[in-house]
Amino acid sequence: MSRDKKLFDSYLFHCLSDDFSSDGSRKSLKYLCALADVPEQNIAPLANKEAVIKLIGNLPEEYREKVALTERAMNNRYKIDGDCQDDDLMSQAKSDFYKVLSFINGNSEKNIKTRIAVYNHLYNIDEQQSPTYWENRFIFCKKMVQSVKNNSDGRFDHNPLNIAARRMDYFMKSIDVNKRYALLSAIDKKTCNHNTYNYSEKLSTLQQQCENKQEQDKLWQLEAKRLRYEEIREYDLPQAPDAETQIKLYEELLTLVNSQDISRGRKFNEKKTIYNHLIALYKQTGNLEGEKQARMGYEKFLNARNICREATRIKGYKTGRGY
Repeated sequence: MSRDKKLFDSYLFHCLSDDFSSDGSRKSLKYLCALADVPEQNIAPLANKEAVIKLIGNLPEEYREKVALTERAMNNRYKIDGDCQDDDLMSQAKSDFYKVLSFINGNSEKNIKTRIAVYNHLYNIDEQQSPTYWENRFIFCKKMVQSVKNNSDGRFDHNPLNIAARRMDYFMKSIDVNKRYALLSAIDKKTCNHNTYNYSEKLSTLQQQCENKQEQDKLWQLEAKRLRYEEIREYDLPQAPDAETQIKLYEELLTLVNSQDISRGRKFNEKKTIYNHLIALYKQTGNLEGEKQARMGYEKFLNARNICREATRIKGYKTGRGY
């Protein structure tokens, strides 16, 4: 890595995550001075804003626009507090931070911490801008976790892993449970110290909720298919304006028969009846291949219905002999 790139990365790290010293001076200006080849004592008498303006003019051309954009993003960030109502300001800051992310290349510890800092800024701005909408903030938490490439020594256990887990647990119950379970699983896998950060109980709870939701979703899907089946039969088909529309509706009915709460034999009979209608409609529209396929379907389910009836008759006969 070049000297300039190292200095720029250090500038980004301090500017975006850990900039101000106790006396109000900026740590990032040290690296900006080195990048601009300007002695620190030359800018020491200047206010922070004036120092940045002076330094940007001396930067290598490759970094001037990037530094200016980073400075604007952070200046706007400092203007956004709990009382901020300026939606344009917040949108501009978020847009700038997205661009700053493209400057942070590589997966060194410093780069990862810098990237996490940007996602934290985005998270906090979004919380101020859209307090009741959590989808974006969930994505920011996910991005933070994805940023962690190596945590063998546990340096990222608390930030961002545990912070993301707690944010999700406290504030994001409205997010799809499968997404929350997937993210917490990723956090758990990347966590080093499982004694301090133990997610087993929460993972178990979310897994059970996922299973419950999956079962509920199946029931809702079945109910939707049953309602659609009745809708087609009672409303759509009687009002269908032409044969082509009827064909589409009968073909849709075929896909819905198996989801209906009726006996196996009746399902065979329903399909046979649908194919019978399709034979006539395909013939009417001159679709010979469609008519051929419909006749094959009709014969298949006619035979299946007859076999089912015979099996039922034999079963009933045998049952009768037992009394």
